[in-house]
Amino acid sequence: MAQKIFFAWIDEDEEFDPDVHNRVDEHVFSMTIAQSEGDFATAECVIKNPRIGLLNTGRKQWAFISIQDGTTITPQIKGRLVGIPSNVFATLVTINFVARPSNFEEQKAALASTLRVLPYWDPIFISPDHWDDPDTVLESRSVLWHIDPVTHVVSVSDILNPEDGVEEVTEDEHLYNDMQVTLDQTPLRRVSVTATIPWTQASASAGGIDITSKIKQAFGTDINGLVKSYTMSGLIDDWPKQGDKFGNGWVVTAGEMQDVSYIMPVVPIPDIFSWQGTIPRLALGSVVFPLKVTGEYHSGEKAGYNFQFELVVVQMGWGVPTLKVDYDAQREFAQVVTFTLETDQQSIITLPGDDEAYQITLNANKVSDQTWDASVPIGDVQSRDYVHSPRGMLSMEYLILVARAHLIARSRAVNTTFRMGYRQALRLQSLRKSGLLHDHRLPGGQALGKITSYSFSIDGSSGAARADITIASCIGYGGSYAGEAGTPTWVDEGWVDEGWQEYENTITVLDTADVQWTIPKFASFDDGLDFLTGLNANNAVLNVTVTNPNTVQEAALWAASEGPNTDQSKVSSVLQNIPTQVSVTMVPMEGGPFQQEVVLSVSDLVVPKQIDLEAPSNA
Repeated sequence: MAQKIFFAWIDEDEEFDPDVHNRVDEHVFSMTIAQSEGDFATAECVIKNPRIGLLNTGRKQWAFISIQDGTTITPQIKGRLVGIPSNVFATLVTINFVARPSNFEEQKAALASTLRVLPYWDPIFISPDHWDDPDTVLESRSVLWHIDPVTHVVSVSDILNPEDGVEEVTEDEHLYNDMQVTLDQTPLRRVSVTATIPWTQASASAGGIDITSKIKQAFGTDINGLVKSYTMSGLIDDWPKQGDKFGNGWVVTAGEMQDVSYIMPVVPIPDIFSWQGTIPRLALGSVVFPLKVTGEYHSGEKAGYNFQFELVVVQMGWGVPTLKVDYDAQREFAQVVTFTLETDQQSIITLPGDDEAYQITLNANKVSDQTWDASVPIGDVQSRDYVHSPRGMLSMEYLILVARAHLIARSRAVNTTFRMGYRQALRLQSLRKSGLLHDHRLPGGQALGKITSYSFSIDGSSGAARADITIASCIGYGGSYAGEAGTPTWVDEGWVDEGWQEYENTITVLDTADVQWTIPKFASFDDGLDFLTGLNANNAVLNVTVTNPNTVQEAALWAASEGPNTDQSKVSSVLQNIPTQVSVTMVPMEGGPFQQEVVLSVSDLVVPKQIDLEAPSNA
């Protein structure tokens, strides 16, 4: 039975009604309706020349084209007229329609907003000026946009897995001489990925760090916590003050050397000393008293010698130090993730070449900056590691999914095109379905594949009504992965709630179940600073050195003493060359940049076996 063609001019917002649109506004002599993956359906119709301007503003520009097969009326396309007929003076003219809805971009944007979910969409690998680009949601998915030719609903359709099922075509349903099998493309064997993920590690101390105790320890303070020096006035003058910067990223928040020195009280000096051959020198506490003879020798009833002495006093100073410091670190970090994802597929060439490999290089946005949803991917900007964090693991999955999408797109290496009768092929008129074609001439006797294009034609002059269907088949070996939870490393299994346990040797599987992967343990690659555990005087201070402490100064004073010839100026000149100095070495806050390579261990990608090129045909 010949199919009757209905043609109804409509407004765009009309929905198909077989009782309303079963009319012939234009007599269609022949037509071809076609659609390919990711594109809009089109219709080419040969009609009687209406001898009027089809694009006149007063005319409707949209049309429903449907067919009647028996008692059933099936819509084929809802299309908009594009252009004017090229043969405007002929009796029959050809007009073209495209099933592109006016709100296509709006629909696509709305759908994309629901697909911006981790790990299938990761904004750190997308330039901020493309975050709103709906096509970015496809980069890690093996899907294409699909536009229904009649309802104009925009969706996505997986290039392997049919959302609307599989239609089986037996050998007697398709035309024997009109089947073609072609090798459409050389499949990719491997995809290598290099992704650089940078961030700025930022941290600031809360309330500052008090390193006074470290300074006192270096001085060896007395029981009262006082520091001592014969050049205390110099220490007081040079002691760091609030706002002073030092030590590669540190700033003083509080600094003072409080002078608590006191003048030694007058000490009674006996007028008779006994000695043999030397002039005595006295040390009272820590105050040095070189002696200078000013009297004369006397003899008398008292034993020994009687002298009067003039004391040359060098006063030692005592101080109470205070030093608190703060930091505001800004350090550059980067982790470079590398891996190669390979497939084990059937060969279609005997000498695989370089065209079977593909390199992807990505430079992420800083994960310490706010991203699409105003979140900061690294979480705590004090972190020394991104890729091992829960958010970082999702980024790893995204990278693997991107590599997978490239391999899957190139895995459908075999195209099979077959011809059927229009009526029998109507059930295959959907790019959201797969076809399972049986033919003894095919390797293994059959080919399964997603429908990638169709062309339905009715020739009014010959009465021929046919459909050409093309399916694309993968040439893998099939299979799947299950993954492994790993070995608990914190406590025995079951002792803590989910999410608290730690594991090692974990093998993670993508939701697609066709790739599994592992990540090496974290290894420090910086200078050892861990802001997350916090800094204090013990781990922030590398060293405190006191040069020329009071003991060294005192020894030098005694060495410079010349007995009766010692005077105040002589002693003072000695101290000018050996002032007490304090040196504090802090961990550097401006280290880096730090960079680490993280090599993921990735399994082979499992690709379905939809046609078995290694099997003999039954021809």
